[in-house]
Amino acid sequence: MTIHRCRTTFLLAGAVVVASAFTSPSPKSSSFVHSFVHSKSSASDHDDYGLFLSFDLDDTLFPIDVAVEDANVALVRALRELGYGEVENEEMIRHSKSIRNELRARKEVITYTDLRKLSIQREICRVTNNQAFDDQSVIDSAFDAWLSERQASADRNLFPHAIESLQSIRENYPGIVIGAITNGRGDPLEMKKLAPFFDFCTSGEDEDVFPKRKPDRGIYEAALRRFENLKGGRPAT
Repeated sequence: MTIHRCRTTFLLAGAVVVASAFTSPSPKSSSFVHSFVHSKSSASDHDDYGLFLSFDLDDTLFPIDVAVEDANVALVRALRELGYGEVENEEMIRHSKSIRNELRARKEVITYTDLRKLSIQREICRVTNNQAFDDQSVIDSAFDAWLSERQASADRNLFPHAIESLQSIRENYPGIVIGAITNGRGDPLEMKKLAPFFDFCTSGEDEDVFPKRKPDRGIYEAALRRFENLKGGRPAT
């Protein structure tokens, strides 16, 4: 992976925060590690205690389209196993678009989780011809199947050199805190290959973040609070 740009880089509460975007896989991914490890402002010049490196997830460490496609397949399979044999992913995508338009018209915002659950509910209503369907246990079970496969697929399809890069950072900066800052539901702590390298994940879905998704300052401040809890950094001012 090659670092194409840094979405956000700032110094706050004694933590170096870098929200990076690897927009495409490349054999030269190690260039990011080289530029970080050998930076003049790196921990080679001072104690790495207090350094905080953040990563975006989707299309940074793994291709999001692949993860979502696999998750959608798992969602349809789960719903059919629950007895809703005629559900179709294309219909759920259509429901999602309709819900987004309705929300936009009302100037309302909901989480991506609630959006997907509403889409699942509407698809069950469609195939059962029961507009009053509201069995939350079924909806939650189907969503959990989708989310579980989203994490598993992301872990299976990491960009080349992603693990190598993270290993290099950990080896050169053993005291660094590595966090994920993402608007979606991807969570490296739920991914077997990524979990050893991450200390926490901050999502735009978190209760103390939503609706302050990236690029809003709020999600970064929430990430810093998590960092402070881990390292005892000074509160952001």
